[in-house]
Amino acid sequence: MVMHRLNISLGILGQKIADKIEEGKEAVGDSFKEQARELTKDIIFGILEGVRDVIVDLSYSIALIGGGLCIIFYVAGWDKGKRWAGILTVAYVLIKYILG
Repeated sequence: MVMHRLNISLGILGQKIADKIEEGKEAVGDSFKEQARELTKDIIFGILEGVRDVIVDLSYSIALIGGGLCIIFYVAGWDKGKRWAGILTVAYVLIKYILG
């Protein structure tokens, strides 16, 4: 209603002011949407970074414990223990390299 009165009383100038007010309303809506998108993006990237950290730490634990057991089994007489210790170490290095 105020916009209509503004248009009538000020003519073309009132129409330009009303257009600027409408653009401002749209800008506020767009700004809110952009902030929501940025916040959502930050949350998703944070979750993915946490998952990446868990995978790297888990692979390190598996390589450390598994490699140690394979070496012990190799000393105890398991012929493939040395090979599997190497495979676990290489797998950990690859995971660390790929995921950062």
